[in-house]
Amino acid sequence: MTSPTRTSFLRSDVYRAIILATALAGSIFLTAHVSYNPPPPKTFSFLQTVPAHGTSITVSDVTGNIFATRWSQPQVLINGSIAVTGEGATPDSVQIQEQYNPYGSLSFQPFYSDKTPGRGYSVNVNLYIPSKTNFTSISLQAVGGGMIQLDALNASRTSVETSAGNITMALYPAPSGYYSIATHSGGRINLKVPETSSFTLHATSGEDGNVTVHGFDKCQIELNPIDYVSGNTRTTRTSTATITCGDHSAIVEVTTDPSWAGDIMISSV
Repeated sequence: MTSPTRTSFLRSDVYRAIILATALAGSIFLTAHVSYNPPPPKTFSFLQTVPAHGTSITVSDVTGNIFATRWSQPQVLINGSIAVTGEGATPDSVQIQEQYNPYGSLSFQPFYSDKTPGRGYSVNVNLYIPSKTNFTSISLQAVGGGMIQLDALNASRTSVETSAGNITMALYPAPSGYYSIATHSGGRINLKVPETSSFTLHATSGEDGNVTVHGFDKCQIELNPIDYVSGNTRTTRTSTATITCGDHSAIVEVTTDPSWAGDIMISSV
C-alpha cells in the first residue's frame, strides 16, 4: 500500500482553506447586507413672521409628500423630515435652503447632492400659514411622486403640481384670482370648491382619464363626453368640463397628464 505524500496533504489543505475563506467572505457579505438598517429620519423646522399682506410662498423640489393648512399663529411654519433608503445613504446628503426676502418672498427648496444609484431621499413637508394673512401667491411642487394635500389657503394665486402623486385640496377662490392644479404620470385630482364662489373652472383629464362633477346645482356646467372603443365595448368618458359660478371672476385650471390615465373629481361644498 502506498502512503499519501506530503504534497497531496498540503494540496487538500489549500483547497479546504480556499473553500472556507470563500464561505466566510460570503457569510460576512450576507450578514452585512441583512443587518443593514438605514439611519432614522432627520427633522427640520423653520418659523418666519410675515406681514399681513403681500407675501408669496414657494415650496419646490420636494421628493415626498406636502401637507398645507392654516393655523392661528402669526408666523409661517415649515417643518418635516428627511428619510433615506439604500446602504450608505444619510439625511445629511440633503441640504435645505429656506430664504425670506423682507420684500415679500419666502422660499423652501431641498438640494440632493448624492446621486448614487440605489440610494433614495424622501423629504416630507408640512406647511402652516397664518389664517389671518393674505398671500399674493402660494406655489407647491412635489417631484418624486409624493402626494399633495391642502386646505383652503388665503392666496389670490395658487400653483400646485406633482410629478406622479395625487392632489387633494379645498379651494376658496378669491376675486380675480388665478389657480393652477396639475399632476403628471397618472396622478389624480380631488378638488372641492364652494358653488357660492365666483369662478370659471376648466378641467382636462388625460387620454384615459375621466372628469367627474358633483353638485354645482346653481352653476353652469359643460361636459365634453368622448366615446372610447375597445374591442366590442364602447365606453363614454368625460375628458373635459367647464364650471361657471357667480360672475366667474376667478380662473381655475385643473389638468392631469394628457398621456396618462389621471382622473379628476370636482365637488361642490
